[in-house]
Amino acid sequence: MSLTEIAAQTSRPNQCIALHFFNPVNMVKEGAGSVEDIDKALKLGLNHPIGPLELADLVGLDTRLRNRDFVQTEVE
Repeated sequence: MSLTEIAAQTSRPNQCIALHFFNPVNMVKEGAGSVEDIDKALKLGLNHPIGPLELADLVGLDTRLRNRDFVQTEVE
């Protein structure tokens, strides 16, 4: 959902802010760059010690899924 769509649901759309979630997997699928390119961009551009896709490989997708499920449960 875009910020415009979210803001349209409020009484003060000009004061609405939203957090953008960067999805590196979608960027690879859309051809924006290779896995290595995206990891390198985040490491160099944002001074991250490890890229998001490299981190997913390191901790395991099962762990990331468990974390996501926990957060989703807590915010519902």
